[in-house]
Amino acid sequence: MTSTRTDHWAAANFGRRLATEGSGAGKDPFKSFAGRFLVEEEIEKTVIQRMQFFDANSYIFIAKANTLFDLCEPGQTLEQALGRLKMPVKMIIDESDLLFTREQAELATPMLPHGQTVYYDSGNGHLSCLYETQLFEGEIASFLKA
Repeated sequence: MTSTRTDHWAAANFGRRLATEGSGAGKDPFKSFAGRFLVEEEIEKTVIQRMQFFDANSYIFIAKANTLFDLCEPGQTLEQALGRLKMPVKMIIDESDLLFTREQAELATPMLPHGQTVYYDSGNGHLSCLYETQLFEGEIASFLKA
């Protein structure tokens, strides 16, 4: 199962238990395509809940914008593009984020003329930046005051 949450999160909350609801309930995913793990069931529930609050068309445009975005001008390296930044940059990275990783931040930070990176570990992956802001609110406050 691949998600924006971490393996630790999935293992701690669901392990390899089978789904308990729906057409795949109790069916072994190794023996049937209909079989699902509990983590899949829970992620699907979360997605369905969010569908009540978000317009599906907005996701289409966000996905397209993300696909088209390129920080670099044609023929420009990432280092050159980041070197154009004049303002300070503070990257706040969750150690458990699988989309924006420590390794990526460590590669980018030296390319930023006024860059600083700090790390926290929620254990909850990519979306912790939405739900656990108390873990880094001090970093944001000090950055904005500077």
